[in-house]
Amino acid sequence: MYKSILVHIDSAGSSTERIRIAAKLASTNEAHLTGLYVIPEPRLPSTMHASFAFSEAMQSHMEDIRNEATRWKTAFTETTQKWDLQSEFRMEELHRTEMGTLSEIVALHARYEDLVIVGGGPAAEADGSHPELPADLVMTSGRPVLVVPYSGSFEPIGTNVLVCWNAGREASRAVHDSLPLLRAAETVTVLSVNPDTGTGGHGVIPGAGIALCLARHGVKVDVSSIDESGTSVADIILSRATEIGADLIVTGAYGHSRTREWVFGGVTASLLRHSAIPCLMSH
Repeated sequence: MYKSILVHIDSAGSSTERIRIAAKLASTNEAHLTGLYVIPEPRLPSTMHASFAFSEAMQSHMEDIRNEATRWKTAFTETTQKWDLQSEFRMEELHRTEMGTLSEIVALHARYEDLVIVGGGPAAEADGSHPELPADLVMTSGRPVLVVPYSGSFEPIGTNVLVCWNAGREASRAVHDSLPLLRAAETVTVLSVNPDTGTGGHGVIPGAGIALCLARHGVKVDVSSIDESGTSVADIILSRATEIGADLIVTGAYGHSRTREWVFGGVTASLLRHSAIPCLMSH
């Protein structure tokens, strides 16, 4: 079970849905829930010079930003009280910390948690969002990351789960990191796309090995395999998720660092960018 959960909260209205999902998961797992709000660096027009007017504007701007953070603290507290949770709200100011970027701050807090919940998906360019955050956290936090799309309402999450399986290290990590959710699911479908059935791949029957492993944990599993080399793997995954009515996708994340910028494989990048279904990812 997840005993410690972190939810990242920002100024986007979708944070309300993220907090609700986090609270429900915390309640189900009898977990401690931490809300983290990172106050961004103040931004004022470059035409303003260092003057008294600039100083006044800066103070007013920071007051507005802190008031926004306080409003989200109230929303978080009201929700956790409603669910009768053990909880904590943390507030960091980006311009006052030595921890670096937003992603680095959230990753540092995340390393002490069992699960991290962030916003992402197709509307990740929305005002107040942080499109780079999910990918950065998956690759640097060392924790499973539940990416909740910025638009939409998601109830339930984890009843009907699609597990993406390619017999790789990252996929194995994601499956085992998601066990608390998989055990509680009504249906779990293990999907292998264009599987390599050799000894270095999936074995004789793609998905059979991981299905047996999950069954030993009490997970109810169906196995499917798709051979369709002319179609994007990410498109196949999203299409299959829609077909079976999945409310959660579990997948490994694939990428590497290049001069502090993450370069992702096509499937990971596409799922982060296009999935309208919550995704649990691990690296």
